[in-house]
Amino acid sequence: MEAKQAAKHLEPTSQTTTGFETYKTPPFLAMLGIRADELTARHPMGRGQAEEDDIFFMFWRSIGEMSFILLPFPDALIWTSSMSKTFSPRELTAFTKFHKHAVVQKVLYRRGQGKRYCAKNHFVDFAPYFAKEYPDAKFVAVVRELRPSFCSWISLHCCVTRDLMGIRTDSPENIAAHVTCLRHFYQEMVKFFGDGKGEHMVFYFDDLVKDSALLVCQMYQKWGIPYTSQSVRAIIEKFGKDDEGHVGGARKYKNVTLEELGVTDKQLREEVNCPYLK
Repeated sequence: MEAKQAAKHLEPTSQTTTGFETYKTPPFLAMLGIRADELTARHPMGRGQAEEDDIFFMFWRSIGEMSFILLPFPDALIWTSSMSKTFSPRELTAFTKFHKHAVVQKVLYRRGQGKRYCAKNHFVDFAPYFAKEYPDAKFVAVVRELRPSFCSWISLHCCVTRDLMGIRTDSPENIAAHVTCLRHFYQEMVKFFGDGKGEHMVFYFDDLVKDSALLVCQMYQKWGIPYTSQSVRAIIEKFGKDDEGHVGGARKYKNVTLEELGVTDKQLREEVNCPYLK
């Protein structure tokens, strides 16, 4: 499906309880039998949120973690998400420049003079290219504990591969593909962020949940961005209330556990082998 055709299906249909616009599920997904309610509850997508990068690349070149929607095979997940291994530096540079012209410049133009562009995505492979293209950009990695992170991702992917291909979540090839994907993700993260104490920062998800305002203030202070702790806490409190709808929707669906997959914490840590993981 061409990106232009796909874009027709990404039209806002309603306001969610989070206050963000939601999108129609593309008809080809519904036609193929994907339980769209589970997919969108686990990973809501909207203009007010930061998934535009992922969705854009998914439809444009079928790359990135979200491409499992179009290519619902465990093996495909490895090469669509491991972009630095799949594509040459020249191709990744071309993708970065296209992203700049097709996404970033348009967003900044619409927001007006002096506006900033903030994106949340999984493109750690692109980080060195983004850093070169945007020399003033700041990068932050939020590292979640391995067990819930792995279980969440494999459950999200399998709500598509299960319905389309009948692939069991606990199949050896499915587990192996997700472990490989996660290992590559963390390898690229460590390569770019180093010890996480330089200009590009690494935080832990649990710490972010415990006191988001404190971590944001630390970032602003390090980067020389003017702020007051009161204003930061007020903004975070507002977004926290807006996000309650998303959390509630996601809780309708249970993530698979490591025990159900037949994998131990020790096995997973040894396979992924990331120094950031506690």
